[in-house]
Amino acid sequence: MIVIAGAGSGKTRVLTYKIAYLMTEGVDPFNILALTFTNKAAKEMQIRVSKLLNKNATGLPWLGTFHSISAKILSVFVAFSAEFHNCFLFRCPPSSARHVVITFEKIF
Repeated sequence: MIVIAGAGSGKTRVLTYKIAYLMTEGVDPFNILALTFTNKAAKEMQIRVSKLLNKNATGLPWLGTFHSISAKILSVFVAFSAEFHNCFLFRCPPSSARHVVITFEKIF
């Protein structure tokens, strides 16, 4: 599902209700991807899902910003890809929101 709408139209409400519904239907939280543009929106979604389920929804590993989830995917890809065995992902402090991939070539 993709939701595209203007400000104040209820996007967060629609997504949080859908996430809560999927979890009550037995969908593994690991299989739910929820992307937002800001950390504030991601935290708000997590709080709302927690309230709907009457429990802590911190078990949603794929709920976050486009940048944070992309960095998570990239770090897993770099860690397990034989093609990128000589790469490292450096995470900068959250305030800078920058991630750098550095490749080290063999000198000899």
